[in-house]
Amino acid sequence: MRQRSSVIDAAVRTGAVRRTVHAFRRRKALSQPVRFAALELFGRDNRGALHRLRDSPVRVAVRHRSPDIIVLDEVLAGSLAYEPPEEMAHMLTDGMSVLDLGANVGLFGAFVLQRFPDASIVSVEPDPFNVPVIKRCIEANRGSWQLIRASASVRSEQLLFEAGRYCHSRLAEVPSAQAISVPAIDAFPLINSADFVKIDIEGGEWPLLRDPRFQRVTPSVIVLEWHETGCWAEDAYGAAIEALTGAGYSTIGTRSAYSHGLIWGWRERVKARS
Repeated sequence: MRQRSSVIDAAVRTGAVRRTVHAFRRRKALSQPVRFAALELFGRDNRGALHRLRDSPVRVAVRHRSPDIIVLDEVLAGSLAYEPPEEMAHMLTDGMSVLDLGANVGLFGAFVLQRFPDASIVSVEPDPFNVPVIKRCIEANRGSWQLIRASASVRSEQLLFEAGRYCHSRLAEVPSAQAISVPAIDAFPLINSADFVKIDIEGGEWPLLRDPRFQRVTPSVIVLEWHETGCWAEDAYGAAIEALTGAGYSTIGTRSAYSHGLIWGWRERVKARS
């Protein structure tokens, strides 16, 4: 028995078996976990394979055997990082307008539609390697969902971007052979037209948070993933909290042992201030 157990343990440590075990353990959010596991083991589709969420008509597109699975775990299957805190969950209602800055392949948008099918969504994503996948996700779902192919910034401009890194794509700190030029938009008009804003732009959040206009933004709810990358302060978490509270938001967040983390901010929606 001990020898058999050792053989099984050795097998589980191999990449293929490990992917299968993880797929079965962590794909409870999907309607066809066996199909998902098979594709995770054998499939590779750069367009993104479509999967329907369990007990929902909403479909997602993911590139198997890629870091897309990390985001799927985070948003829909494992940690459910974007499950709203009880203190402000009542402020998220069907029919609300949602802005997703750093949309990646659209999994946060799918999370929203699963819970609020009449929500209208605007997704902003600059990476040309992610765009075909999120477009496939949008086309597979009903509802009001718009994609803007650009980086979120404080002005309209061209920016250098490290593309093709899946959920780790980000603005380039220095020019490199891998960096490409992408269009950027002034995100503030979009922010102020939304009820609920999610910001996860891999360090690109800091120019937004430092802009004086951030102190006058109007969404009822903001969920921000802060990153140490690009932060002017030694304490990135504290700087993000200060920016949100300075704009009048109550906050919930936790310090992280990693170089990033989530903070929720909420308040009653106000009219835009000049």
